[in-house]
Amino acid sequence: MVRWGYRDMIRKLSQRFGENKPFKDDKLIDELVTVTGYPQIKDFYNKYIAGSQPTPYAQYLNMVGVELKKQETPPIFWFIKDPNQTGYDDKANAFIFDESSALSPFAKSIGFKITDKIVALDGKTINIQNIQDFINYSKTIKEGQNVTVTILRDNKKMELKGKAILDKMTMETLQFKANPTPEEKKLQDQWLAGKK
Repeated sequence: MVRWGYRDMIRKLSQRFGENKPFKDDKLIDELVTVTGYPQIKDFYNKYIAGSQPTPYAQYLNMVGVELKKQETPPIFWFIKDPNQTGYDDKANAFIFDESSALSPFAKSIGFKITDKIVALDGKTINIQNIQDFINYSKTIKEGQNVTVTILRDNKKMELKGKAILDKMTMETLQFKANPTPEEKKLQDQWLAGKK
């Protein structure tokens, strides 16, 4: 049973360490175990933070009465799996992408690289005034339609051509359970408000 909250842990750490008494980075997890009395912290760290296992967020959120809901979007045409990770380079008048973004099936099929900058789609160029027009045009592209993407790769303009592949995106949202169990509600209150 959890008896400690995040605030309790921070309070104890600040009593033990401070501005003139720092902790050693490589000893932080051991300090957290010492301060809280929970050796499970080290197991969690080794498994999910330092280790390669994905953190089971849904499982932990469920313990505090929060559900992870997944919903697929209708198929869309774009260059990366999550269009929200698209940026704009105003010097090049081009779309750019976070290098950790996953390429869409279409982008992979035409040899697009995550470091490429998109300057035009089927001859329609991008500038700050017409970004919405460009996005609206991309929404009209149908599965299998011939598409030409003009890019900058290492500052050289190139054209990549292929047939459009539309891709679904999975959106994840968090939602509090309408009727959490008493244990979930207790943990939720402890988590959000520090109530014991």
